[in-house]
Amino acid sequence: MLLLCGLALVASVFADTNLTLTAHAGETKTPASATATSNAPPATITIDGTTYSNVTWRTVTPSTVTIFHQTGVATIPLAKLSPDLQKQFGYDPQKASDWQAAQQKAAADVAKKKAEKIAEQQALEKKWAAAQWWSGAVDEILPDGIIVVMHSPGYIDHHRVPTNPLAERHPDTVVDSQDFYLLLVGHPKRSTFAEGEGIDFYAYKDGVVTVGGDTLEKWVYCEPPPGKKQRLSGAAES
Repeated sequence: MLLLCGLALVASVFADTNLTLTAHAGETKTPASATATSNAPPATITIDGTTYSNVTWRTVTPSTVTIFHQTGVATIPLAKLSPDLQKQFGYDPQKASDWQAAQQKAAADVAKKKAEKIAEQQALEKKWAAAQWWSGAVDEILPDGIIVVMHSPGYIDHHRVPTNPLAERHPDTVVDSQDFYLLLVGHPKRSTFAEGEGIDFYAYKDGVVTVGGDTLEKWVYCEPPPGKKQRLSGAAES
């Protein structure tokens, strides 16, 4: 009888010890910042004299924290928070400064690209405003352009006739009094044309040049604006 009581006592002690050991082995320490009671960010906070209530803390960056509050949304610099909150949000002045510099550079790059795009569009629209359709024939292909001869008032968009008739250009050929020449530059298919081949193009004037002793108007090729196509009837379709 005594033996059975002793065995029962030993078994009871062993069970208690085993439960204690098991409990210690399964414990994990919850970080102070994650506790929902004592270390949760406050629901009311005052920054630079402005009090925010019913605060829900949201996105945290190296420099700021975004909060939802009773009357809206605000972004608060971490530098303006209390030391305890700064620690809780992992605030590091140097990292914050580096992050702000990177954000400012990114914003400046975006603004620069936007300004460049606007400037390019404005320049293109200016060219479109000065450009018009031409229809003529290839007279000569040069390394930097094409000399085009017009056998009639070559404008399709415009009613006036340019003032560069060059009857002396080919002294052995009888040239109609309305024939005139111009230099076309920038045509993307310059090398594919042959002398005498017809050519229609959209271009804007860019001064005059001297070619082989002749003074020619210089016209720069450009793609027509969307929806503006040449019509066979001799007018431009917008």
